[in-house]
Amino acid sequence: MKYLILILLFGVISPGLHAQQAIVANPVASVSEKERPQYPGGDAALKRYLCLNLRYPNKAIDQKIQGEVVVSFLIDEQGHISDIAATKGIGYGCDEEAIRVVKAMPKWQAGRLNGKPVKMTYNLPVVFELQEDGPEK
Repeated sequence: MKYLILILLFGVISPGLHAQQAIVANPVASVSEKERPQYPGGDAALKRYLCLNLRYPNKAIDQKIQGEVVVSFLIDEQGHISDIAATKGIGYGCDEEAIRVVKAMPKWQAGRLNGKPVKMTYNLPVVFELQEDGPEK
């Protein structure tokens, strides 16, 4: 009788262990099916947009401030941008300028998970770099 109870308990516990293994395997497979959001026209168009629209703040120029501002934002299933914030800043008006330019961006192509559009966070580094003047003529 003791043997019969142990065999029944083992039979009840074993299916649960197999189910856990199956659950762990599925998220790994779906992560490989993830596509990140895209700016219309791709990365080259995004760089072009930033170059044309970003204005170096006068306060930053006067203080010779240079560096990288990281702007984080959410892109929803329709490609709209929201929840814009500077997660890494350098101050002197650069953080606000990077946020302003991101707010003015056109709609993006939404990210996808398993072929379906999903909300995704995007971190965009915006570099502020002063150009050195050449020799005076």
